[in-house]
Amino acid sequence: MTERPPATMRHRILAVVIDSALGGAVAAVVSGIVVALSVLSAGAVSILLLAPVVAVALTAWFFVYTALQGGRGSFGMRFMGLRLEHAADDAGLGFGRALGRNLVWAVTSSVVVGLFSPLFDASRWRRGWHDFASGAVMIDAVPVPAPRPPAPVDAVPAAVEPVRAPVAA
Repeated sequence: MTERPPATMRHRILAVVIDSALGGAVAAVVSGIVVALSVLSAGAVSILLLAPVVAVALTAWFFVYTALQGGRGSFGMRFMGLRLEHAADDAGLGFGRALGRNLVWAVTSSVVVGLFSPLFDASRWRRGWHDFASGAVMIDAVPVPAPRPPAPVDAVPAAVEPVRAPVAA
């Protein structure tokens, strides 16, 4: 097993914000389509369809999002260079564990404290309750460049004599 760098909280939060914005965009587009169809059809397409159609679209988005997380990562995770893996090895999380993780996150977030559960973990991994329940860790998937070796002594320029101002008499 290789050494895996844990993801920073900032990157994790930004990934969730990006993915939440995409979920909001799905809801907005579907809502706009239903409202437009209702207006254009003079009520033949009832506005009462709005809630069920949006619910179906967001459920579909939830499953797509979960599948992405269990694979190479959601859009936000990819943009931020993050990946979910099993805590015990380097294997990807998979759909089943990602689904369990997201369901635990949804339930614990409904009582607000679940949103902050990663802050309760004092380890460098900052695993939330949803991570512990699914056996997941969030890693920084972007390789960190190796530090540059110091410049050879020959390449360091010699000290330059300071320029002195002429003394006025």
